[in-house]
Amino acid sequence: MLEPPKDLPPLNPPKGPLGTQETAPALPSANQLSLKTEMPKINPTVTKTLPKAPDFPRIELPRSQTITIGPPTERTTNKEEDETSFDEAIKNLHFNITSAESPGDQEQGETAGKEAYYAPKQLGEGYFSEIRHYLKNKDVNQIIDDVLKKDFLTGMKDYHDQKAQGKPFYFHNQDLKDKLETKMNMLMAKEESWHELDQAIETSTKKKQRLERDIDAESQELKELFKLIKTNQILEKECKEEEQFILRSGTRLKNLNDLRKALSYMQEDEFRHHVNDQKNDFSAWIRGALGLPEISEKMQGAKTKEELTNKLKNVLD
Repeated sequence: MLEPPKDLPPLNPPKGPLGTQETAPALPSANQLSLKTEMPKINPTVTKTLPKAPDFPRIELPRSQTITIGPPTERTTNKEEDETSFDEAIKNLHFNITSAESPGDQEQGETAGKEAYYAPKQLGEGYFSEIRHYLKNKDVNQIIDDVLKKDFLTGMKDYHDQKAQGKPFYFHNQDLKDKLETKMNMLMAKEESWHELDQAIETSTKKKQRLERDIDAESQELKELFKLIKTNQILEKECKEEEQFILRSGTRLKNLNDLRKALSYMQEDEFRHHVNDQKNDFSAWIRGALGLPEISEKMQGAKTKEELTNKLKNVLD
């Protein structure tokens, strides 16, 4: 809002000669005042108006060019792909019956037959989903008779029973036969491996038993060697010189080997002089001079030279 200038000259009326106030001259008109300072008009009500939208240049397409916008294309899902494949399989069925296949169609059929049969992650679970997928990947003319013979209700129940038990389900008998053949070949291979291993085990068992018999026999021989060493130690143990046995013939005996040698040429009367029903000088000498009470006890019962010789030969028996 504009304000009037503050330095305007005051409007004082002129005085007359008698000091009376003269009539004031007429005020200048609005046009005269506007030459000096134009006062803005004050409207009691101010209405605000929005700025006018700018005018953008209008772009017109050429009349010869037409653009057609169709409905948005929906993204097909796996289910829709399966339905399309199913429809195509039915169409192929009609085509194969009415006309012969061209070489190109045969190549496409062979390529499609190489696809995997079971893909549950793509098709979802369900008996009829299996049927659809089966028809898509098989030659319908080859399985049509088998499909027509099937009881779908019973098959559906069997399918879910098998799935609940974690077992596979085979829609077509040929697939089951293929699985049976594969399993049979696997078992035959395992049987062959088992037979080879069993033969190897049998051979190893025989070798083991033979080695055990050899070890046992050689162990007995080892014991005999120890026994022989012990026997020699006993037979060769010498007594003190002053405790040597003196035969009636004057021969001196210092150990059991000397006694064995003396018995081989000793006369019977001389033997009876030392061994009879009242005494056994050899047994007493073995106990006292040689310090072998156990051997002495064995010799105590010998009544002849042969008995005494055998006991000395098998001194540890």
